[in-house]
Amino acid sequence: MAVDVSGAPSFRDATRADIPAIVALNDSALPHVNELPPATWLRFVEGEARLRVAADGAGGIAAFTAALPPGRAYGSHNYAWFQRRMARFLYLDRIVVAAAFRRDGWGRAAYRDVFASAPDPGAPVACEVNLDPPNDPSLAFHGGLGFREVGVQVVPGSGKRVAMLARRPDGVVEPSLAGPDDGATLRRATPADAEAVAAHVAAADIAGALASGRLLALLAERAGEGIVGIAALADEASGGAGAECCILEALHVAPGLRGRGIGARLVAAARREAKARGRRRVEAAIPDGVRSPAVLAFCATNGFAPAGQRMRIELA
Repeated sequence: MAVDVSGAPSFRDATRADIPAIVALNDSALPHVNELPPATWLRFVEGEARLRVAADGAGGIAAFTAALPPGRAYGSHNYAWFQRRMARFLYLDRIVVAAAFRRDGWGRAAYRDVFASAPDPGAPVACEVNLDPPNDPSLAFHGGLGFREVGVQVVPGSGKRVAMLARRPDGVVEPSLAGPDDGATLRRATPADAEAVAAHVAAADIAGALASGRLLALLAERAGEGIVGIAALADEASGGAGAECCILEALHVAPGLRGRGIGARLVAAARREAKARGRRRVEAAIPDGVRSPAVLAFCATNGFAPAGQRMRIELA
């Protein structure tokens, strides 16, 4: 039977009768999602999670989403990370779309349904994306939907680093979400931050560059301390390379806070922003005067590789 992938999918709350089809669809996506026991799916349907499904037009399930509010006894390290830091959130544990329906807008439709059906419209929707190993397409996809990094976690027992992301259902980026244990939150600089950015970027008319998007600065802030870190990106100005490359013009963390992960978070956010702009790489010039073993080790840990006189992260 041919599968009809036309039309916008419609999601509804899952029922007990949907569980076998949901389990089969979930298990078809292994190892990108983990397997869950039948008892967990039953608890999800009975109200532990917001479990939503979309039909495939032939009596089956083409997609489902599972999202959890705070206060659930769910054994996920990433869910627990948000629960320790945020009083209100909806944790998006998984979105699974059947292979025949992928690349037809079903993923975006699933996210739209999560946002629209969230039980607490004012609470951020939270999820995570791999940084190590990197999943740049997913980071760019989530960035385009309005998700922003609020922390980085090394998942216990796996060694994987993941970017912890959050987005309000109405698309308004929450400026005060708690960060990770370094206590910092990240945001984009505005023209009002021109003086702070100018302390680290040698360019004319910083405010105008920030307003026009020629310069993108990401700021790390801590309560009571103000700006404690910055990463600044600009498109390379040399001909056609400008369409493929972003230059990391500045990366700075306050000396007393180095080694706590703020720099790594800024690099991850810069990489995501560059990918969202359609760039294929991020490059940084590191002068000989600061090319110390510690700096080179930081670059290697965060995905940079030598490229002539520069260091480079490939995004494609």
